[in-house]
Amino acid sequence: MKFLYLMLFFTVLNTVLSLCPITVDLEFRQEFSAKIRYLFFHYTLAPRPPKKDKKAAEEKPKESKIKTMLQKKGLAGFLEFIKELASVAAGTAKKIFAHLTIRDFLINICVSSGDAAKTAIAYGYVCSAVYPAVSVLFSNTNYNEYSVNISPDFSKGESSVEFNCKAKIKVIFLMSAALYAFKGFIKMKKKQAA
Repeated sequence: MKFLYLMLFFTVLNTVLSLCPITVDLEFRQEFSAKIRYLFFHYTLAPRPPKKDKKAAEEKPKESKIKTMLQKKGLAGFLEFIKELASVAAGTAKKIFAHLTIRDFLINICVSSGDAAKTAIAYGYVCSAVYPAVSVLFSNTNYNEYSVNISPDFSKGESSVEFNCKAKIKVIFLMSAALYAFKGFIKMKKKQAA
C-alpha cells in the first residue's frame, strides 16, 4: 500500500512540475542579456563572465549557435538575431514555438548614420528586415501584445536598439518535442541501417 501512495505522490509531483512554465527573459541594449527561470531556479545565458581558467583559455571549445547569436552586438547583431529567430520559429522548432507564449515584446529602433541619405537607406533596410521577421514570429506563436517602433533620426550619429521580451513554455511541451525529435532520430537510424 505504501508503494501505491509513493507512486501516486511521484505521479502528481511529476505532473505539477511538467505543467510549470520555463520563462526566458531577453533584453538587448547594444548587447544581449538573457535569463532562464524555472520555479525558483534561474540561469544567466548572457552576458557570461569570462573564465579565468588558463586551460580553458588555451582550448577554445566550439560554441553553440545560441551562444553565438547572443554574443552579437549593435544594430547589425540584433537584425541578424531577429532574422534567425524568425527562421527557427517557422522551420525546425515550429512545434515548440506553437506552444510558446510571448509577453511584453517591445522593439524600439532608432536608425541614424549621420548622413540623411544613408540614414534613409538604412531605415528602409531595417524595416525590411524587422517587420517580416516579427510577422513570421508572431504567426507561429501565442502572444498577448507587442510593440515595434522603428524611426529614423537624421540628426544623431549612431543607431540604437531597445528590445525586451518575456516568453513562457510549459515543460511538458518541451518534453513532447524532445520525444518527437528522438522518434524521428530512431526512424532515420533504422533507414540508414536497412
